[in-house]
Amino acid sequence: LMAVISAWAADHTRESAFAVGGESRAPIAQVLPVPALLEWPGLLEKGFWHEVEHPVAGRYRYPGAALTPGEGDGVYGPAPVLGSAREEPWSARPAPPALRQPSPGGPLDGIRVVDLTMVWSGPWAASLLADMGADVIKIEGPDNLDPVRPFGQRTQDELDGLYSPYLGQYSRGKRGLCLDLKSDHGRELVLQLVGQSDLVIENFRAGVLERLGLGYDVLKSVKPDIVLVSMPGYASTGSEKDRAAYGPVVESMAGFVGLGGLEGDPPLFSGVSYSDPVAGTYAAGAAILGLLHKERTGRGQRLELSQRDNMINQIGEVAVEYELSGEVPGRLGNRHPRWAPQGVYRCRDLDHATAPKLSTGEPVWDRWVTLSVTNDREWQALCGVIGRADLASDARFAAEAGRRNGHDEIDGAISAWAVTKDCYAAAQELQEAGVPAGPVLMALDTLRDPHLVAREFLDETDHPRAGKQLVSRPLWRLSETPMHIARPAPLLGQH
Repeated sequence: LMAVISAWAADHTRESAFAVGGESRAPIAQVLPVPALLEWPGLLEKGFWHEVEHPVAGRYRYPGAALTPGEGDGVYGPAPVLGSAREEPWSARPAPPALRQPSPGGPLDGIRVVDLTMVWSGPWAASLLADMGADVIKIEGPDNLDPVRPFGQRTQDELDGLYSPYLGQYSRGKRGLCLDLKSDHGRELVLQLVGQSDLVIENFRAGVLERLGLGYDVLKSVKPDIVLVSMPGYASTGSEKDRAAYGPVVESMAGFVGLGGLEGDPPLFSGVSYSDPVAGTYAAGAAILGLLHKERTGRGQRLELSQRDNMINQIGEVAVEYELSGEVPGRLGNRHPRWAPQGVYRCRDLDHATAPKLSTGEPVWDRWVTLSVTNDREWQALCGVIGRADLASDARFAAEAGRRNGHDEIDGAISAWAVTKDCYAAAQELQEAGVPAGPVLMALDTLRDPHLVAREFLDETDHPRAGKQLVSRPLWRLSETPMHIARPAPLLGQH
């Protein structure tokens, strides 16, 4: 497949390949560099970039809000420029009415959420709301299952139960309802449910909700104070609204991929579709803003989170740097544009016979430690730990610039020390000396990582078909309204 796609791509320019994606709705994206983002038509047409006149730096642009209002009583649009006439002093703002008392069932106890999301970003947002005590009802259709249901299935029970560990992590705590949204009866039942709910969350392509007859105007005709959170890849309007948007595509169109990789090598994806969990966490916050506004005013609204705009905000400093200097950082791999040394260094391998195995059966025995020296004091401490007093006194490495220039030589010294060490022991020695460091963990390692075990990071659910499954505990620890996982991810239509 790589050979076929590479041959096809070689016959296209970046722009013509992108045009094919637009015409066919195939998930084809440009790997946009930051300078192109600043002039990208889809961002300019919605006024994404904000311009400011700084008293020292001068005039430059920076990324705008990823969260904007759509139809309805939207109030969370682009933030006002500080000091503008739009900004009211806090003393002039009326005090909000008293809010409801917190419940031991969680901060969102009593809130009902209709979850129309699929795959990762949306289901993660909805699962965070479920962790906080909301009654989240996941809706799937008989011919429109969440695509992650078959991801990584290992046992016959998982196959028979249309369950996967992926689903178990990102739909835990929810109830499940199976409805055909394309039928009149299914649509009517969804609207009845909306009439008894507080919030709807969806991550369909732009226009799908409207074509199903479930657009915001319809929802609010049934429940005038409903809050709708939409998570399009780009936007619900404009020239990019119909483009396919999965995590790697969004990262590419946000300038993220163009920054990744080794010097002289092709750009790299983050490896985990980083945009999905970031957007999901942001969308959970957007949902809470909508609910808080509803509680204070009695009015609902539609909130739209552009997942691509959200990712651009993760590299906003690179855009500002380009505006001010005309320069974009090159691909540095694991190195840093200023701090040195920084990288990952191979430690002592595990015994090959007892090394943990991937799902493919392949053993994983290599172990690594990562470190980042951010100042002269940490440099001296590092030299002490690895037993290289000669480097500590070498005038070439006394300042950051010299250490960057001599990075390869320094890496060799660190590697010679690290390869004799257990990765946890190496990280511990460095940390005790004041050097930021940690073992490089695989997902398997998190099950027995001492810190995560002490924090009780993992919890166990008991699924009716898949049995006992490990999932992560709620990420936020609240002292007065504890969060918890109410139930395992639902079977299809279980409730």
